[in-house]
Amino acid sequence: MTNITLFVDSSGIGGIETHIIQLAKALKAKAFPVQVILWKRYRSEPHIIESSLSTMQIPVSCADGSVQNLRDQVLPHSTLHTHGYKANLIGKFGHSLGWWKTVPTHHNGDLGTGKLKLYVKLDEITSQFFSPISVSQEIFNRLKHKGIKLKNFVNYEPVTQSPLRNKLTPRVAFVGRLSDEKDPNAFCQLANQFQGRNCEFHVYGEGALHESLKNAYPTVLFHGQTAMESEWDNIDLLCITSKTEGLPLAVLEAMSRGIPIAAFGVGDLPEIIKDGFNGWLIPPGNLNKMHDAVEQWLSLHPFQTAGMMYHAERTIKNEYSQDVVVPQLLSHYPSSSAD
Repeated sequence: MTNITLFVDSSGIGGIETHIIQLAKALKAKAFPVQVILWKRYRSEPHIIESSLSTMQIPVSCADGSVQNLRDQVLPHSTLHTHGYKANLIGKFGHSLGWWKTVPTHHNGDLGTGKLKLYVKLDEITSQFFSPISVSQEIFNRLKHKGIKLKNFVNYEPVTQSPLRNKLTPRVAFVGRLSDEKDPNAFCQLANQFQGRNCEFHVYGEGALHESLKNAYPTVLFHGQTAMESEWDNIDLLCITSKTEGLPLAVLEAMSRGIPIAAFGVGDLPEIIKDGFNGWLIPPGNLNKMHDAVEQWLSLHPFQTAGMMYHAERTIKNEYSQDVVVPQLLSHYPSSSAD
């Protein structure tokens, strides 16, 4: 059994970082030797990946922006599983020199603009010479079905549920980056429609729109960048108002805890959300229909709420848990890594 190194360039916490944390824990639980390497440090305090994995005794190191340091830190006979365009390109460079075997993973649903778009396109073009992993159907299509499409997953653990965690004041949440493609403004507009009602609207996340939204919507509670592990018990409904999306890990984390989802039907969300069964699937951008979904959720009988919570949790256990997805990943690694 050879070593598996997860490699990423990261300055904060988001979908990629959460995915790496989940994957490292799942590999460790299956007794695979795994380590994580960060490309460089952007802050003086420990990275969220380091603090999250320290209790699991999973090594996390930093290459300090040096390809030579990265080469020295990757153990011999390793598979370098890279995440994001920069890590993918660096990993492919080392692969071409015979330093390691690289498995690039493509997370960028949004191509971006300017230099970012150039780098993402270069990453996608060069992946035609590898066996890449796509985290969404849209990305898999852009890669012309090269490699595999792998579902996002969470490390599922059964949870104790109650029909409403916050019975006196139900809480509706937005969890994600406060940027245009996630459209947190639509969520805040939705919150305005429920002013005076017995429910609260909470925003978890940071981004360029944070200050303008906080000033424009004083009735919405903004929490900033938050470790969600301790917050999910305070959330009753998760809303996804994105203009473009893959399959957000926030959706999987929420559903695994029995939290139903009200989401615009973008990206791979129609694959996981069954309207009226484990959540509500809404035509993209239709805020009126999103309003109707929240109204319906508020009016559910506790037995109906409990049923939807149960179906949300079962969806994750049966289709998006580590026991379902990780074996597919291991079979895709170079053969020596999964022996």
